[in-house]
Amino acid sequence: MAAPVPAAPPAPAASPGWLRPVVLVLAALALLSMFSSAVGDADTWFHLRTGAYIVQNHRLPAPDPFSWTTYLGQPAYAGEEATRELNLKHEWGAQVILYLVYAAAGFPGMVLFKAACLGFFSGMVGWVVWQRTGRFYLAVAAAMAAGMIARMSAADRPYLVTYVLLALTLWILERGRPLWLLPILFVFWANAHGGYFMGWVLMGGYCGEALFQRLRGRPPKNEKTLWGASLLAILASGLNPTYFNVIPGMFAYQQSALQLSLKEWHSPALWPPSWYSGLLTGAAGVLLWAWRRVRPSDVLLFAVFAAISLMAQRN
Repeated sequence: MAAPVPAAPPAPAASPGWLRPVVLVLAALALLSMFSSAVGDADTWFHLRTGAYIVQNHRLPAPDPFSWTTYLGQPAYAGEEATRELNLKHEWGAQVILYLVYAAAGFPGMVLFKAACLGFFSGMVGWVVWQRTGRFYLAVAAAMAAGMIARMSAADRPYLVTYVLLALTLWILERGRPLWLLPILFVFWANAHGGYFMGWVLMGGYCGEALFQRLRGRPPKNEKTLWGASLLAILASGLNPTYFNVIPGMFAYQQSALQLSLKEWHSPALWPPSWYSGLLTGAAGVLLWAWRRVRPSDVLLFAVFAAISLMAQRN
């Protein structure tokens, strides 16, 4: 007599079709609420007034038109003139955007603009995770984790534009198209905020990965387009009032007595545990644990962004 065939285990019940859209909407609302703090950063008022000055006078605020004590003599420390010029010119485009948002919709509009910028950034992190893994809930968790870090920078300041354009550049590089948009994007970015050089880091990570694949005899199909678009984007970044002076300007910041006296320019503490230290060490652990699935661009980008974040709390 033949042995009875064991019954197959019941298939797991499929989640209802409405569940994921509801989770996505709730996550988006949670992110928007997370970033919807009132307008109150001390620097916001300077940026609004500067944006208004540029719109009304059609010129950059250099020298500073709002301070009769603006010092234009001998520098008080090495590189002071570089940081002064950089501060007055490197974020004029974002200052105009902030002012136009305020002029059109007041403080509520500024709150929504800030929430939309940081929400887009966090959502793009989730999109990358979903593209890489196909796991919906893991992607939502990644977006929320990114939001917990981004909320530390939820202020109405020009770097909001860098959050958006950094995420947009990542989206283009991850998809591999439309790479031709990168030079145009970087012209706008370089005139909006000096953080555009972090986009160079992104492009460098993906170009480094393409080089690694070529050395292994498996160059990507879009290798030439990637390298060409990235090089053009870097060159296009110089089409701004400070040219490429954001690079020496950042080194000058490190020597500035004023900057060194500010807590935000000190290295962040890894203890006691925080969202920052937890995600930093957790990401390093995941890279080691899943090393067979890790892409070269992942390692390169993690190393550079982690190193920069350890240099200053504001990073």
